[in-house]
Amino acid sequence: QKSQRPMLIFWLFSTTFAPPRTQLLFLHADAAFRCMPRVQLVGDDNSLFESLRARQAQLDAQQRAIDARWRNSACSSSVRVELDDWVRRLALDWPLAALGTAQGSVRVVDLQTGQTLAQALGAHPSRTNGIARDMRLLFGEFDGGGPTAIAFRFGRVVSAGRDGGAREWRLTDAMADKPVQLQHVADLPCESIVSSIAICEPDNAVWTAGLDGRLCKWTAVVQGADAHCALTIDVGSPVLCLTASDTHGLVVCGTADGSVHIFSMTTGNRVDVWRPLSFDGSSGYRGERTRSVALLDVGSAACVLAGGSEGQLHFRWLADGGLRHPDGDSAGVFDATRPSQALLPAHRGAVVALQGVGVSGLFVSGAHDGTMRVWDMRSAASGGTPKALYGMGGYKVWLGSVATDGKRLVSDGSDNCVIVHAFD
Repeated sequence: QKSQRPMLIFWLFSTTFAPPRTQLLFLHADAAFRCMPRVQLVGDDNSLFESLRARQAQLDAQQRAIDARWRNSACSSSVRVELDDWVRRLALDWPLAALGTAQGSVRVVDLQTGQTLAQALGAHPSRTNGIARDMRLLFGEFDGGGPTAIAFRFGRVVSAGRDGGAREWRLTDAMADKPVQLQHVADLPCESIVSSIAICEPDNAVWTAGLDGRLCKWTAVVQGADAHCALTIDVGSPVLCLTASDTHGLVVCGTADGSVHIFSMTTGNRVDVWRPLSFDGSSGYRGERTRSVALLDVGSAACVLAGGSEGQLHFRWLADGGLRHPDGDSAGVFDATRPSQALLPAHRGAVVALQGVGVSGLFVSGAHDGTMRVWDMRSAASGGTPKALYGMGGYKVWLGSVATDGKRLVSDGSDNCVIVHAFD
């Protein structure tokens, strides 16, 4: 019988602004192996596999080193961008970041060079009359102006303003006679102010959360035409925050009545509800709103995090690591044997940002008091107590967004700078 040598397929791809990257897709039978571009291919299969294993060991060692630096706050901090306007919203697609400014502009900046690559000046109004109550839901007693939400993924920027609805932008390719531009592609005509946005990978859909209590799923974006709303969900209370997990197929949102709602990403069915901040006669959280949510993987387990408008943080574990298919599952997705728990110490301002780090079990919380905290959930996964590892303060005031790519931590705030805390 003839031996079947592995078939090597070389796939060269690049993105508009990142350096070209080469991937080797190694296919043999039903197995697929990914290897890095610096692997040297030599004469026989054994040598090839040894090279692959050596490279994987090197990558694992690098990841362990980054993990240790995160857990020990071993980072270097630097101002990467200074603008002529306050940064009010931020989304990250390293090395690029999309910024919403107090004057209503949307800018894309390179955090390695500090340059503004493209911008849409006046994309949204800085202020709008008659919406003070809505703005208090999002910003409390201090409203610094500018966009209400921004998302950035796969070269797509989606921003929302206080005039209602959202807009999608695309970064154009740089030409010899024309610089990179931020091109308006389509409007997402929501019927209210959009508080949060998520861009999803499987079907390139955009999810928006509105202060009218609705979630909308937008697809089929065609330049020059309004986006198509494929799905609308009436949550029942103003939606203040949103996250979507491609891995789990779930959309999680937090509302003004202190609840957390979970929906199927494909069907829009509500699969569970959690009320970590609702007033129950004894908790004392009367009037507290859910201002941020996140879905965090901790090894083989997963939990939902919720941040409150008074600085409280809560979490609850999902059943079966969050991989139970939710559609039509009347039992819901939460683990009924593990009740909701609080994370201590609480922040002194509204918890407006929650981000998983990419290192298993770590996440970052950001609050209006200008503080960020790094938390470790590994011990909590096995029934122990979660740990607040350390905090960062004094860099930002009235923080609104926190972003990380697993190696760097980036935040906005009511000043004109973007600070990067690098752990690599």
